[in-house]
Amino acid sequence: MERPQGPERSTRPEVPQLAQEVLFADYHPPMKKPTVALVYAHPYAERSLANRELLSAIDDLAFIDRRYLYDLYPDFDIDIEAEQGRLEAVDLIVIQHPIYWYSTPALLKLWIDEVFSLGWAYGEDSKALAGKAMLWVVTTGADFKAYTPDGPHGHPFDVFVAPMRQTARFCGMHWQEPIVVHDSHADQAQVAAAGQRYRQRLVAFDAAHPAKTKHKPSESAAVETPALRGGPA
Repeated sequence: MERPQGPERSTRPEVPQLAQEVLFADYHPPMKKPTVALVYAHPYAERSLANRELLSAIDDLAFIDRRYLYDLYPDFDIDIEAEQGRLEAVDLIVIQHPIYWYSTPALLKLWIDEVFSLGWAYGEDSKALAGKAMLWVVTTGADFKAYTPDGPHGHPFDVFVAPMRQTARFCGMHWQEPIVVHDSHADQAQVAAAGQRYRQRLVAFDAAHPAKTKHKPSESAAVETPALRGGPA
């Protein structure tokens, strides 16, 4: 199966119906004005049954602006201005990825470092993300019991949630209850159920947040962020 692609392909060439079924199996419907930006990072996307299942559950939702980082930036040369513009246009930012060494894949870490920049995402009078919401969607190979004091990872999973949650809060975003799929290699029923929850939450969010001509965060939604030169250490 091909790796999922982003939304840049906006039209289909005229080809026979059978060829369309083969060539455009991963085609997304024409996107209306987005309310959600999906930032997806998996360096081996074609191997991930769980993440493909999650993406498949929301594949037909036309209000999502899909940013598949390893397809967009295989050379790690991120277009910061373009990414910031995409985020400014939406109300919900979804970060989806597998857990790698208790953190994110390398390209996603670089994307956060460069896109969530001083003078745009945080700092004095820099509130581009303030008032938006963030939803974290992650998969782990280990089951839930592995994330306990007696398990191999030594801590409950919430310990590893903290860095992403604080990143969102530092930038003035509203942290949403994450979708965490444990034992993603083996428990396909759980993955399918998570896909349906994922879809329901995005549909509900879009219904409650109709697309705006321009996002303007409320002052009450923002949190104060210090005008630091280097940001969070």
